[in-house]
Amino acid sequence: MDRASANGTATEASPTSASPSASIAGTDRPSVLFDRAVAWLLSVKVLLPGLSVLERAVARVRSRANGHLHRRLIKGVTPSQRERLDGLVIVREGDRQSTFDRLRDGPYIQSGPEIGRALVRLGEIRVWPSVRKLTGTAQTC
Repeated sequence: MDRASANGTATEASPTSASPSASIAGTDRPSVLFDRAVAWLLSVKVLLPGLSVLERAVARVRSRANGHLHRRLIKGVTPSQRERLDGLVIVREGDRQSTFDRLRDGPYIQSGPEIGRALVRLGEIRVWPSVRKLTGTAQTC
């Protein structure tokens, strides 16, 4: 990943130009991106900016990568799928959490009743057509 610098010499691409793709492909924490940026700056012998300047740059890169990922994810969503997904985050009257929060919350302890609840949760997840298509599951639990 080389590119020409202002004075005509070849330099390595900056971490902000490489990090969006890395952020999309992985789950890098801000601290990992921050460390990568510091390492790059030191490798090209650039005077390190203040921490807050670098933190803002990392935040911008992550925000840009998240926006790109979000646009790619919603591109193929139909209106009916969007409605179903929106319904997942609504907290119904009398409930303490949304369906999404309940479904993403796995078992905490290893016990018979907890495993039973996990299997019920798996059955609820498998009802979704997109999950059946991804896993090749024709029936629910």
